[in-house]
Amino acid sequence: MSVVAHPTDEPNPGRPGAPAQEPPPVRPGVFENGSWRHGELPHEVRSPYDGRLVATVSHASAREVPHGHRPVRALAAADRARVLRDCAEGLEARKAEMAASVSAEIGMPVTDAEKEVDRAVRWLQLAAEAVHHLDGTSTRLSGPGGDRLAVTTPQPYRRVLAITPYNRPLAQLIVKVAPAMLAGAPITLKPSERAGASAVLAVEILLDCGYPPEYLSLWTGGPDVARALLADPATDFVAFTGGARGAAAVAAMAGPRPGCYELGDVGALVV
Repeated sequence: MSVVAHPTDEPNPGRPGAPAQEPPPVRPGVFENGSWRHGELPHEVRSPYDGRLVATVSHASAREVPHGHRPVRALAAADRARVLRDCAEGLEARKAEMAASVSAEIGMPVTDAEKEVDRAVRWLQLAAEAVHHLDGTSTRLSGPGGDRLAVTTPQPYRRVLAITPYNRPLAQLIVKVAPAMLAGAPITLKPSERAGASAVLAVEILLDCGYPPEYLSLWTGGPDVARALLADPATDFVAFTGGARGAAAVAAMAGPRPGCYELGDVGALVV
């Protein structure tokens, strides 16, 4: 299912005198409990370059966000590695489609969007290679009663919530999805409301490549959706990429839950 209209040499439909075009179908913006569904709020995605309509994604509202998730079956290390390898191969095979989506949605040059796909593919490959190195540790402890063996084993979080920005709509999703699958943790994705179409396509590709549906959720929408997802007690870990102001708000709602925050800024550029 493609969420981006193919480029055309026709004039911009938004300009006077341009030929009328059929609007793209509204794409479902929510993937939850193994199935796609529409949110309540149809959202037009227009190219920041020329204003053309490239997709319409149905965003969710906060009241649609459920709390709690079904338990998931544990995945063996070999299965997690296979899923990551298959997703890397599948994303590479659909590189042109994914790059076109990123380029159309955020105005990134296609050549740069292709590099973003390349990075995402490599992250999936690296995670697949690292799965078998995620081992426990054992330490011999000596005491008055004799030696004892202390054994630790890594346990995945019940659920990771990933909140991502608009400027890297594919890369910032995959850099969070890959380590979650590496560890065997389910993940809920909340992309920027300005980059929902590329997130939908990325999730479609992952699912087509065999990503376990119960391990993946997607909620497109505004900040109210992020707040509703943060209120879910089933979320054990928060991964956020964005600005300092947004991070402060997310951290305040996350409370004592562990997380990682990658913060940056938007630099002005005059051409």
